[in-house]
Amino acid sequence: GEVLVDANTTAPVPDGPECASTLLAEQLAHKPLGPCPSEHLGDQDARALEGLVGWLRSRGVTELKVLGDSTKRSVAAGLHVRGLRSGTHGALLLTGSWESAARELATLDRARVPEDGVYLAPWLLTGPILQTYATAAPLLALPFDPHSPDVRAYLATLPAWESPTGAGYEAFSGRSHLMQVWATSPASIFPKDLGHAHAGTTGWFPGGTLAAISRPLIT
Repeated sequence: GEVLVDANTTAPVPDGPECASTLLAEQLAHKPLGPCPSEHLGDQDARALEGLVGWLRSRGVTELKVLGDSTKRSVAAGLHVRGLRSGTHGALLLTGSWESAARELATLDRARVPEDGVYLAPWLLTGPILQTYATAAPLLALPFDPHSPDVRAYLATLPAWESPTGAGYEAFSGRSHLMQVWATSPASIFPKDLGHAHAGTTGWFPGGTLAAISRPLIT
């Protein structure tokens, strides 16, 4: 029968839509239902955050401002981004829920984007955020390749009315790949002369795509 879960509706808990997306993915994969993802920081996501810090340091970034919320995952994430001093003139990393990340991104425009970029925790890979706040040009450190065959299997399994999410994919498959930093773009095709030949959309957000901008992160 149909599984009626809407990952894009409001809910009385901070991660309600993300939790719904995860529960749907577990049901589609015929897995037992687990806790909502904001209840803990997964090993893959923790390593992706650690790898991001190392990558930023290798690029000469010295300041990193981390903005999260009171969820257990966000609090734990703060412990995995050590090594760069806290400051407002470097990079910005969002580690909270979809709701808190959207609030922070809504305050940014092209003139206020930090000079070393805006970065999203892996669980903030969700179409509404990437599409709505494209002008902030957010980047993501992901523990999986969003173009891989098992990711495409997850995308193909979703009902037509559901948006894919990073947390949903991890609940559906759980397979990790090489960790890399990915750029988001509202354009569906990156110029081939930049080394990106992905045609059409990736399925993660309408009219947009993701492209790797780093080598595999070592943690």
